[in-house]
Amino acid sequence: MFVLVFYLLSPMPMWISQRLTESDYGSGGPSNALHEICLFLTTGIVVSAYALPFVLAHSGVIKWGAMAMVLFGNTWCFLTILAFFMIFCGNDDVEFMVW
Repeated sequence: MFVLVFYLLSPMPMWISQRLTESDYGSGGPSNALHEICLFLTTGIVVSAYALPFVLAHSGVIKWGAMAMVLFGNTWCFLTILAFFMIFCGNDDVEFMVW
C-alpha cells in the first residue's frame, strides 16, 4: 500500500510538462528545460518506488518475499503507465487502431 503514492505521483510531472509545452510554447521552443526537469522528477519518483521496498526489507519492516512482489507490481504498474503515455499522449508513430 505504501507504493500507491508513487503510482499517483509518477505521471504528474509529465502531464505538467505536456500541458505547459503545448499551451505556452507550441510544439517546441524554450520549454526544453522544463521538459528535462519533469523527466528528472519522474525518474526520481520511479527510482524511489523501487528503492523503498529494498530499504524496508533491509530494515525488517517487510519480508523479502513481499519486497519481490512489490517490485513485480511496480514493474507492472509503471509499464502500464508508460503504455498509456505512448498510446494517448505521444506522437502518432504508434498505431494501435489495427487491433
